[in-house]
Amino acid sequence: MWESDSQPFEVISEDNYFNELNVAATPYLFSVVPAATNATESQIVDLAAVKSATVDVLETHQIVARDIHRNLKQDQLDVFEVTLTKNDDASVQVIASVTSPQDSIYTIEYTLTKAGTYSMEVLAFVDGEWQHCFDSNTQVTC
Repeated sequence: MWESDSQPFEVISEDNYFNELNVAATPYLFSVVPAATNATESQIVDLAAVKSATVDVLETHQIVARDIHRNLKQDQLDVFEVTLTKNDDASVQVIASVTSPQDSIYTIEYTLTKAGTYSMEVLAFVDGEWQHCFDSNTQVTC
């Protein structure tokens, strides 16, 4: 979508979304709208901290949502799902709470109740399907 003082607001065809423009030469103002969230480019901010947790302590981490061009997302409409599964007992699963306190930043919160090693899987819902973002093994101590 774009608009300028001399042209009415209009929706640009999807074919033209990501074409390069010579922005230095254009007299028109325009807004850049990030592409859909890209699961591969989205990342956990504190990756080292995800590697360990303490039983019965609330763990908090952040995901930064980015598009395929590594632009930060400008909305809070993305859907992320985070699941932790105990490696030696798949029946022990924890679904993390994921909230969006600000544009492009999503907060993950969870509390593990049993010591052991867990696998963390982060999925993003993009273009009508779940896409794999991230896996990590988390060592939980008592």
